[in-house]
Amino acid sequence: MNVPLLVKLLLSLCLIIALNKATGKLFISMLGGALLFGFWSGQSMHEAGIIIIGRAASLNTLSLLLIVAMVMILSDLMSRSGMISILVEGVRAKITTRSSLGLLPAIIGLLPMPGGALFSAPLLDTFDGTEGINQQSKTSINYWFRHVWEYGWPLYPGVILAASISGIDLMVFMAASMPPIILSVYLGYMLLLKNIPKDHHTKVAGHRMNLRPFIPIIVVILLYTVIQLFLPGIPAVLSYAPMLIGLGGALVSLQLLTRMNLQSWKQAVLSKKLLQGLLIIFMVQIYGAFIEADLNGMPISQ
Repeated sequence: MNVPLLVKLLLSLCLIIALNKATGKLFISMLGGALLFGFWSGQSMHEAGIIIIGRAASLNTLSLLLIVAMVMILSDLMSRSGMISILVEGVRAKITTRSSLGLLPAIIGLLPMPGGALFSAPLLDTFDGTEGINQQSKTSINYWFRHVWEYGWPLYPGVILAASISGIDLMVFMAASMPPIILSVYLGYMLLLKNIPKDHHTKVAGHRMNLRPFIPIIVVILLYTVIQLFLPGIPAVLSYAPMLIGLGGALVSLQLLTRMNLQSWKQAVLSKKLLQGLLIIFMVQIYGAFIEADLNGMPISQ
């Protein structure tokens, strides 16, 4: 019986959801869905093994996993070093309450750190007593503005993965994502911030904003842009090279700025959240490999 690709895809997704609910382990659920899809497509155990090994050994997959690992390590170390806290204190000291309410969670959202909601939520607790602000509004503002970047900010593993699966250049993907990001900020302002009085502010006279926490993020963007524009031969050889070099530069700059000790690096690199995140990304790649094998009629690696 020739089952349509869409039916196989939907049923394998249903299995992923069911397994995830039963086990609470998304990477196990993804593997189950991938194997179901593969066997339903007529792949033998031997062929399934070839598909898995081929995708696991591909340079693109290894590069993608390394990028995600570097992003998560950068986020973790910036949190451990207190760089995020320094940045937030500077923002609170220089701009109005209305702007601070949106900007603080947006700053935290620039880095997809584990537990980001728990980190940014207390930052808004200091606005208690401000007119137009209550617990529900703080929760809504925190959630909304921390996620405005998820459409296309290249430090989000999901964005990197989406660009990889779609085959779209990361810079093009980010540029195409700007309209929904801008729309999201505008809607957040109109629905959540507009009614907060303008005259409430938290400015501290003479306080200078510390820009050091921005440096690692600027390094990523700057190196990525320079390589794409002036060294096109590098991404031609390895498409992920600009981001890998940019993240490497960001980690070096962070170390130079903070002098993080070896123990902090060990905790970041050996984090359970990091391992789980990499396993999930890897299983997504395997799932995609089975779909591509079904479309092409043979095992592939790329």
